[in-house]
Amino acid sequence: MVYKNWMQAKIVQSNYFQDIAFDEINHLLFVKRKGKEVTLTCGTSLIEFVSCSYLGLDQDKRLIKHSNDHLDELGIAFSCARTRMQPAICSELEFLLKKIYCGAHPIVFPTIHMAHLGFFPVLGSGQMPSFPVVGKGFVFLIDKTAHSSIQINRGLLEQFGKVIIVDCKDQQHLEDTCKKIQQGAYTAVIIADGIGSMGGIVPIKFLLELAERYKGYVYLDDAHGSSIHGNHGAGYALKCLDYQLHPRLILVNSLAKGFGVLGGVLLFENKEDADFIKRFAPTYAFSGPLSLSVVNAAVASAKIHLSEEIHRLQDELWDNVNYFDSLLDKNCINANILAPFRGILVGDELKAIECTKKLKQRGFAVTAAMYPTVAKDQSLLRIAISAAHSKQDISLLCQNIKEIL
Repeated sequence: MVYKNWMQAKIVQSNYFQDIAFDEINHLLFVKRKGKEVTLTCGTSLIEFVSCSYLGLDQDKRLIKHSNDHLDELGIAFSCARTRMQPAICSELEFLLKKIYCGAHPIVFPTIHMAHLGFFPVLGSGQMPSFPVVGKGFVFLIDKTAHSSIQINRGLLEQFGKVIIVDCKDQQHLEDTCKKIQQGAYTAVIIADGIGSMGGIVPIKFLLELAERYKGYVYLDDAHGSSIHGNHGAGYALKCLDYQLHPRLILVNSLAKGFGVLGGVLLFENKEDADFIKRFAPTYAFSGPLSLSVVNAAVASAKIHLSEEIHRLQDELWDNVNYFDSLLDKNCINANILAPFRGILVGDELKAIECTKKLKQRGFAVTAAMYPTVAKDQSLLRIAISAAHSKQDISLLCQNIKEIL
């Protein structure tokens, strides 16, 4: 069959399995949560290993309490472009995030999707103060494992330059590609996840070495490294870079995973770039006001990040991850990596659904990651581990996975 477009191909090739998954293991509705235990509408209780709240802050009583601050005076959200007017607490959040992210200048978006969508056209314009286009135009090199929120913007990026899918782990091929782009008088922009959602980790320092050598830039999504790595939860990327934002790097961190709330944060070394984004990024300048409840909770989380408590939470997370590895490392495709989730390779899509269904029957919720999230016939059970899990939760899950597999 010849497909008219990439989205049609994905839907046609995955619809059969996704329909079964939706009916049998997904679309779980819960009415109560306590720690990692969720109670479904049918009354069944499950220990969930699906949430990316790696530090458990989304249920922290301080975040919940402060989410209601000032609502009587300010309302739920101020439906106006933030360049014109916004609650003052939004500036307080930026001030705290700047401390967390090593002096980098932050711009907060409602989601990381909105951050990507707002930033890419501005970069593509070639007018950003610190990221001008050099030569004939841009060539965008998107890592093949980059998150769907990046991949879906390929059509948008093609309005501003050629898009090439690459493997950032194939360092020689990546360097050859960057060299060829420079020789053709174009500017390379490497786009990747710091820690991929399925566990891959890109060589961050090497990508920036290429950017230096061939006068390009790197756009890095560190969603799954945010909060769980680094001083004050600065993230995996900044930890790798000794807490100094590289001048050729545009970094995106998440407030929606380890941070415990919602949102995406673009980070720049220079204030001029941050101000430029605020003026011209469509999803900042013309839409996307922040919910005040989310801002309040984010301020409370930021204060926890700036205390010593964040390092205790990080230690508890990694202690749980290491415990999981000690029980199931031979079954994992990504054991002992610096990510808080593990993949158990199953292969066949229907088998992955069946394994997930059996775990659900035994009281555990895990994710069946299948095509198009992963390659065909490479389905896996994705286990998200949190500081909020008990050792008993982890031990019982591992025992049941071994029995089912």
